[in-house]
Amino acid sequence: MLKRMCCNSQWMPPMARASPPSPSPSLAGRWFESRAALKMARSCCFLVRLCLLLFDPTFRETTFPGATIPRADLQESKMTMTAFLRLAVRGRTSVKRLLWKQDLIANLEHRTRAPPVDLPPDPLEMPSLEYRRMRVRGTFDHGNEMIILPRSRLDKGQAESRRGVVGRTSQHGAQVVTPFVCSDLGITILVNRGFVPMSRLDPASRTKGQVEGEVELVGLVRLNEPRSAFTPDDDVANRRWHSRDVSKLAQAAGTFPIFLDAVADSTVPGGPIGGQTNVSLRNDHTQYLLTWYGLSALTLLLWVQKFVRKL
Repeated sequence: MLKRMCCNSQWMPPMARASPPSPSPSLAGRWFESRAALKMARSCCFLVRLCLLLFDPTFRETTFPGATIPRADLQESKMTMTAFLRLAVRGRTSVKRLLWKQDLIANLEHRTRAPPVDLPPDPLEMPSLEYRRMRVRGTFDHGNEMIILPRSRLDKGQAESRRGVVGRTSQHGAQVVTPFVCSDLGITILVNRGFVPMSRLDPASRTKGQVEGEVELVGLVRLNEPRSAFTPDDDVANRRWHSRDVSKLAQAAGTFPIFLDAVADSTVPGGPIGGQTNVSLRNDHTQYLLTWYGLSALTLLLWVQKFVRKL
């Protein structure tokens, strides 16, 4: 039964003959779906015929009467086809990873570009709101500011680049984290005001940038930063930290464990440079996809040239 279906060029797997898919929002979408289903059906038929040709002597004799394949060539052919199938599976995995990464990038862009909303006072909601733009109103507590170092300055174009910022930073210094008393919520949170060079770590060197009075700012929600084995220990006594550990920073400052990265528009003359959130994600899965499918196509071509022409 399987051989008869494979020999029939009109046969398609049951999944391709199933009930029509659910309506798509556009005619173009339905056309692409039907084309993809047809290509999948043809690919399945081709792979089934290849497997039967290699592993079923009766099917091979029926398809190519009088053809003989030396045992050594048959074993080599099986190994080549096994390599082809494995490479094709890796290519399919790369397709899934590419779609996953594209969805992740789109979700990240949506979060970072969406209009700001009011900050919820519950810290338990923060994990689901990372990179969301939040709007808060209150005053800075400059007397309890902390610094995270070393950090590199990210310019606006660099922070938005998809390729990251390694090797393209203009300065090295630290980021200033200041407790922020939210007048509308009645809680105190942490705000990363931005970057300062090493020569301006002392607050006395940037008095003009120490904003006084009530202000309204927009910041991106951030969570804990992974700490590597090479990260130095934090100097809590001198308020110098080497990683963004929101819980420990909040405990040291006596605030809620809520951390915001101030956007670039929050920068004031003489103060830290805001907009230091690196939201770039590398997406190399297209290269992996082309590599695996290219190798599988080359393997199949070599198999056809060496073995199919003998039949």
